[in-house]
Amino acid sequence: MIPSDLMPFWLTLGRPLTRLLFAMCIGLLIANIVEALRWTQPLARLSAPLVRLARLREAAGASFSMAFFSPAAANALLQTAYDDLGAL
Repeated sequence: MIPSDLMPFWLTLGRPLTRLLFAMCIGLLIANIVEALRWTQPLARLSAPLVRLARLREAAGASFSMAFFSPAAANALLQTAYDDLGAL
């Protein structure tokens, strides 16, 4: 039970911060599952029309799809592609 003098602090900072952390954890969990199951390439093919319209490469398409779940995972995909290919 939260003491009454800490209730305003909890309502203004604690609850929103808890909701934000929960949402981030769910996003990272989904991103890890998608990456572990190697679904990044099929997702890239799914977003291929939009990626072609923007004239981006395939690695950017996978990163674009992953960014909906986790921006950090999308950045990691871009960094890996940059390290492998040398440039995007």
